Amino acid sequence: MYYNVIYQYIWIKTMDRVTDNVTDNVTLCKYVNEFKTLQSYTSPNVIKHWGITYLKPIGKGVYGECYESNCGIIKHIKLPSKISSSDHFSLAVKHRILLYELEILKFITISLAPTEDDTTYICRKYGLMGLKGIITPKSKEMFDQHGVYFILEKVYPETLRDYIQQNKKDNTSMSIRQIKLSVFELLRSLHILHKFGIIHQDIKPHNILYDHATIHKADHSGGSARGGVCITDFGLSMPTKCPLGRAYHRVVSPWYRAPEVCKRIRLGYPGSPTKMELYTTKVDIWSVGCIIVELLIRKPLFRYIQNNNVYHAQLVFFRNPIDYLEKKAVACRATHKLNDGVIDLILKLMTSDPNKRFSAMDAMHHPFFSDLDDIYDVPYQTSTFQDVHPEVNILLPSNPKWTIGTVLRVYDKIYQFVMSTENAVIK
Repeated sequence: MYYNVIYQYIWIKTMDRVTDNVTDNVTLCKYVNEFKTLQSYTSPNVIKHWGITYLKPIGKGVYGECYESNCGIIKHIKLPSKISSSDHFSLAVKHRILLYELEILKFITISLAPTEDDTTYICRKYGLMGLKGIITPKSKEMFDQHGVYFILEKVYPETLRDYIQQNKKDNTSMSIRQIKLSVFELLRSLHILHKFGIIHQDIKPHNILYDHATIHKADHSGGSARGGVCITDFGLSMPTKCPLGRAYHRVVSPWYRAPEVCKRIRLGYPGSPTKMELYTTKVDIWSVGCIIVELLIRKPLFRYIQNNNVYHAQLVFFRNPIDYLEKKAVACRATHKLNDGVIDLILKLMTSDPNKRFSAMDAMHHPFFSDLDDIYDVPYQTSTFQDVHPEVNILLPSNPKWTIGTVLRVYDKIYQFVMSTENAVIK
């Protein structure tokens, strides 16, 4: 016991020199435990390969945890290997989320940097997070016990949500041009993602990495804000043209959820799994409209509205959207006036009919962005995600053929994906 305390003390003092942000000894002891878990999960050569010396918890979600390390952001998702007949459907959803996230991250990395091993390049040029690598386990038993650790690039200091909250705290706000630059870059990244045949399905300020220095420089120099924002967290993403089942009814956070999604929840998923409606890329476009309003008034448009009442609030919005927006701006004491140009863009992004809603490219050509001197370059890509992965349809939990055996096969597919990376950057 005594020697264990001495070991903890020495490790803590070492970590104080590794990171200046960590000073609390109690918290550091927790870092020791997390790092020990990772050491038991993989081999010393893998730890040395990535140069990992510490893990600092920075966030926890429904399906996993995120840690900051000196090699980047490490995301940990644990998957139970023992599946019963009572919970195999919920585990199927969890397995699907992880498999899609890994496959989509790999697809983005290969598509945007086929000759480069630098995922920072992808983040900065295209505004999409790539897969830096995967930490492989020592054995199948360690994988069953601890799940998956994969590494993402850390090139941005904060999220857009962090920046909005800081503005509220300092009683400041982004300039109109900064809002234009930020939204334009977000739309450009979404256009690339949609061109790849991928719907993000969870666009919100929390999932948008933000570099204020780049946006601020572009605001004053009049240049491009390339690399100012980066879309991350592809846990709920899925290919277009996939039939949707009950497992997909809670896509997108409630405040940024499109009306077609809210309506489907409210009506209780009518129809058989083979006749389900198709969500389109316009789900993401609605979320962008909500974000523009939030940047202008510094508060979410449908703030503090419960899940079941979001659709009702949207119906009120559709009756007289201009009046709804102006009342919200007054109530939130917005520092920016909602002029005709920005209102017209918001209405085009937030129409009730997804077929009439703007696409990302349509929005980039809107007069609201006419004073931005930028180009709409997108990478040349002949295939979509579904072309590369035609098996995605059978990986849907809504498929009537899903059984416990199918779930276990997907579980094995995740393990094969993890082991095939050979501790290196995806190539």
